[in-house]
Amino acid sequence: MDAADPRWNTSEVPWQQLYYQGNADRLRAVKAKWDALGVFRHTLAIGDQD
Repeated sequence: MDAADPRWNTSEVPWQQLYYQGNADRLRAVKAKWDALGVFRHTLAIGDQD
C-alpha cells in the first residue's frame, strides 16, 4: 500500500491513521477477540505493524 511507503506518503501523517481512519482501537479489540492467536496476518493488518 502506498500509504505505508514513505516515498509515497509524504503527508507526515502516520500510515495507520490514513489507513484505519480513526478505527484502530475498535479494530484492535475485534482482532484480540476473534484472532487472539494471530492466525490472520497481513503486512498492513491491525496488530502486525501498527
